[in-house]
Amino acid sequence: MGHGLYKDHLKLTAGLLVLNVTTSERTIRNMIELTGEVSPQGNSYMLFQVAGEFGRFFKPPKPMLGLTIDQWRRAESEGM
Repeated sequence: MGHGLYKDHLKLTAGLLVLNVTTSERTIRNMIELTGEVSPQGNSYMLFQVAGEFGRFFKPPKPMLGLTIDQWRRAESEGM
């Protein structure tokens, strides 16, 4: 992702976003903390959201509109 070289390779004009969805707030905090360790200056392309509907054992849930309208968290907005 670094210098946007993927844009030329994939012939894109817009930047990529990496959506990370997990089932618990604790896991999100750990993922954001790890992202901060890997990218100490912050990271604007990694987005995080909790979706407890997936549950302990994966079972595809009904469509979750919250993934499209709820706010996504970024490592940069978590104090990094």
